[in-house]
Amino acid sequence: MRDATCDQNEPMRRWSVLLMIVTACSGAGAGGSTTSEVANDTSSSITMSSRIVIDDLGGFPAASSSGHPSGNRYVTGFLDLAAEPIRIELTSVPLWVAALDDSEGLVVAVVTDNDQLSMMRIEEQGVVGLSTEAWDNRMPPVLVRKADEATLLRPPPNASPFSAPNLVDSQPVWILTDGSLSGLDTSIESPLLADGRIAVGGNAQVAVLSDPTDRYAHGVLGDELEAGSVTIVDDGGAVTVPAPEGTVFEAVAPLWADVDDDGEDELLVTASNGSEGARLIAFEASGEVAATSDPVGRGFRWLNQLAVAPTGPNDETEIIEVRTPHIGGIVRWYRLIDGKLELQATATEYSTHRIGSRNVDQGIAVDLTRDGRPDVLVPNQEQDRLVGLTRTPDGAEQVLSIGLPDRLTTNLAAVSYADGTTSLVVGTADASLLIWGSR
Repeated sequence: MRDATCDQNEPMRRWSVLLMIVTACSGAGAGGSTTSEVANDTSSSITMSSRIVIDDLGGFPAASSSGHPSGNRYVTGFLDLAAEPIRIELTSVPLWVAALDDSEGLVVAVVTDNDQLSMMRIEEQGVVGLSTEAWDNRMPPVLVRKADEATLLRPPPNASPFSAPNLVDSQPVWILTDGSLSGLDTSIESPLLADGRIAVGGNAQVAVLSDPTDRYAHGVLGDELEAGSVTIVDDGGAVTVPAPEGTVFEAVAPLWADVDDDGEDELLVTASNGSEGARLIAFEASGEVAATSDPVGRGFRWLNQLAVAPTGPNDETEIIEVRTPHIGGIVRWYRLIDGKLELQATATEYSTHRIGSRNVDQGIAVDLTRDGRPDVLVPNQEQDRLVGLTRTPDGAEQVLSIGLPDRLTTNLAAVSYADGTTSLVVGTADASLLIWGSR
C-alpha cells in the first residue's frame, strides 16, 4: 500500500493566494517552513472576468461539483496521487470546488465559507488569479467551456440558492425558487425540490427530484424536506414517478448510468423510510422499476449513491454506494443480476458525507493503479485522508492512502484529459486547496 501525507513537513509545491472581493492578488510561498516554495507574483496578470451571457455553448462540456452532468461520479483516466500536489493557501475555508481545463491551463472555481467565489488558472509558471465575487456559499459552482475558455455559469436572480445548473442541448437549465425549471420547453407540473440537482442522461433526458414532503424527517441532507417523486423529461414530455409507497427519495440528485449494459441509461435513486432505512432503486427511463437493492434494515439510516463504473475484477459494471457514511461508512459494490442489485463486495470504514451537508460528492470512481480499470477514491471516516480501494476476485482491498493537511471540506473535483491522465482538486478545513495532476 502506498502512503503519503500532505503536510508542511513533506515536500510539495505550495503557493499562497490571497482571495478578496473584486480583486484576486497572488502572493509567494510563506517562509519558515521546510516546504519547497515557488514565488509567484502575478498581480500584473490579473484580469476581471465579465458577466458572459451564455447564448451558445456549442456543446462544450461542463464541470460541476458532481463532475459528470449525469450525476455519475465516474472519471476516466489515471489519477496519480503519489505525485507531488500543489497546495494553495486561501483566506477562508473552501466549501465547493469545480475544475475545467481550457487552452491556457486548469481553471478552478472555489466557493468559500465567507460567501465568495474565486476563479484561478493553474499554469506551469504558477497560479493566476482571474476574479473574485460575492457568491452564496450554498450554491455549488458550474464551469463551462466556451470558445476554448472556461467560464462560470452565473445564476439568474430567481435561481434556487441550494441548487446548481446543468446543460441541456448546450443551454443552462436552473431550478428556480418557485419550484419550477427554467430553460426547458417542456413544463413540469410537480414542484421541484429546492436543493435538488439536475441530472442529464445520454439521450438528453433530464431527471429532477420533485414533490417536496416532510413525511420522513431524517434531515441528514440539510433540511427535513425530501422528494416524494422524481420527474423525467425527454422529447415525449414529462413523466413523474412517485417514490414507492411509504418511502421518499432521500437524495440531492438522481444518477443516470447504464447499469445493465444494454446501451441505454437507467436512473438510480435512493429511497428511504422509517422502518428499513435507505435502499437503491434503478428505474428505466420510462419510470418502470428495473432493480432494487436490499435496504439498510433499520429506519433513519442513509446511503450515499456514488457511481456506476466498470470496477469489477473482469471490468463488470458495478454500482458503488457508501452505506451509513456517518457511522462506520461501508463502501458496497453491486451488480445487476436477474432484476436485483446483488452485493459483490464491501469495505469499511469510510465517509463521503457529513450530517446536515448537501455535499454528497466526496467520492469518485477513477483509475488509481494505472491498470485501465477504475478504482474508488473516498475519504476515511475522519475525512483527513483520501483512500483508494480496488475490486479483487475476493472482494476489495486498499491500494493507497493519502494524508490531507486537515479535514476535507469540499467535493472531489476531477478533470480528465485526452492523454489518459486526470487532475484532482480538493479543499480542506485549514483553508487549503490541493491539486494533483495539473497540466
